[in-house]
Amino acid sequence: MASRCNSSAYEVRNCPRFVPGDGVGKLPKTLPGTGLSDLPPRRNISSAISAYWHSKTFFDTMRGLGLAPESYMATAEGPLAVHYRSGIVPGPGRDGRTINAQVRYEVAPDATLQSKPSIDMHLALANLNRWARVKAGTPGSQLEPLGMASCGRWMMHEFGHYLLAARIGQLEFDFAHSAGDSLAAVFFDPLSDLSSPTYPGDPRMRGWTFPFVFAPRRHDRTPAMGWGWYGLLNRSVIEDPPDSGTEHKAYLTEQVLSSTCFLLYRSLGGDTLAGTEADWAQRTRASDMTLYLLMQGMAGLAQSPSRAEMLEVGMEEAGWSAPASVPLPRGGADWQPATSHKVTRWAYETMGMFPSDPSEIISKAGAPPLVDIYIRDRRPDVFPTGDGPVKVGPGSYVPVSLHWAADADWVMPGWLPSFGNRGAVAAGGARLRAWVGWVLNDKPLAQIMERSVVWHGQVDIGPFDIAPGAADMALAQTDQQQITQLTTAARAAAPAGTQLVVFYELSQINDRANTDPAADFTVKIGATASPPKKVQALVDLVAGDNNLGLHMAP
Repeated sequence: MASRCNSSAYEVRNCPRFVPGDGVGKLPKTLPGTGLSDLPPRRNISSAISAYWHSKTFFDTMRGLGLAPESYMATAEGPLAVHYRSGIVPGPGRDGRTINAQVRYEVAPDATLQSKPSIDMHLALANLNRWARVKAGTPGSQLEPLGMASCGRWMMHEFGHYLLAARIGQLEFDFAHSAGDSLAAVFFDPLSDLSSPTYPGDPRMRGWTFPFVFAPRRHDRTPAMGWGWYGLLNRSVIEDPPDSGTEHKAYLTEQVLSSTCFLLYRSLGGDTLAGTEADWAQRTRASDMTLYLLMQGMAGLAQSPSRAEMLEVGMEEAGWSAPASVPLPRGGADWQPATSHKVTRWAYETMGMFPSDPSEIISKAGAPPLVDIYIRDRRPDVFPTGDGPVKVGPGSYVPVSLHWAADADWVMPGWLPSFGNRGAVAAGGARLRAWVGWVLNDKPLAQIMERSVVWHGQVDIGPFDIAPGAADMALAQTDQQQITQLTTAARAAAPAGTQLVVFYELSQINDRANTDPAADFTVKIGATASPPKKVQALVDLVAGDNNLGLHMAP
């Protein structure tokens, strides 16, 4: 039985100008009911299937995250028309013999029939020098190429243009070419062997955005080499913004954006391990989180943002203004986006945003918030990148494995907290809340993130002041005794064989913890309430807020 390559949001269309014998143009491509197994990649029909599969994957991911594609269609009409074999205009690529792809508007001749333009995606070739002969020795013999539709990363880049075209009425940001490289890097990293810690090749390959095409764009850049929001390579965009992101310099800024979003993904769990191997479930979960923040941030745009700061604000708001729980279609357990906005801000800061003096060329991280108090964990003060190590200091969201273990880098080194202030202004009147409980063995070890947590009691300490500068300080002796007494009581009450945990919240009026009731986020913990009762939710909460800390028994 034949099937059509379309849905309400997209359709893969016939391409008779480039595929001999294809159906009528502007109609959905129809696939035969048989003969589709074990197809070589260098086939026109393989390109059509790939175009359909990658389109379906993208739109299914959007809907799975609760993001309706229809909500983006402010300046255009759907569905997206995907031309699986096409040409690129203007220029010599109009004959389709070029390694490229393109999103463009199509305007109806009669505006009374179509008040808004439609959006088309045109996919050329992925390779020029090798074509496969089909039906050799027969009258229907012909050469067929490897289509660009075969590259999911490149198609994801084009979907970045589609989102902008649908939402803000232009194909590029003013400050960067698009968010397409970010979508490609974040979506495919957890699916790629290049991100495995046991990958036998060069580990820097993980930062190559299009590893199968000669396009030297990377998503692991650092401000130290000029790749910062106020760095040398972005200076021309800041001082003389292009009319559109078609300028070459906007491709440089796109790598700053993709490096920022990839850093966010890694900090949300994209570096998580299961033993010595990559934890694909947790990494895919972090990928879905980052895609949600980026696409929801773009959905909130009413016009093209002239500065990257506008997108940063949109992504932060996408976190704290989101519903209490968002499904993650590829990553399992639901997620509360209100746990993410501080990590988003830090990722942009680490890539050079929020400089002390915007008029200067900055080759380092930007400034933290004026008050940024933290509870010390085991995270290192530096982390490696493709351009060399980056120093960030304590209280940062350095990408580490977010697995559940007493010696994990995201947890505190001891039962009692030490804390500090990354900012330049003293934090007066800070308060500390602490809860003690235990983790039940109600799920097997392989499902440890689904285990339940029982909370036994809490204490409230403060107020006290925290001086500026990243110098750690400890609680007063009497406050330490309160926590020790609470921990001792919980240990006596905990069932044999369970794991004792202590959870801390450090909050102050100028830097409230996400769980502080005064912050009024969906993850707030009221005066008589308890922290999350599932391990996964607890990891999300603590790893996404340096105001929170956790310690667990070995």
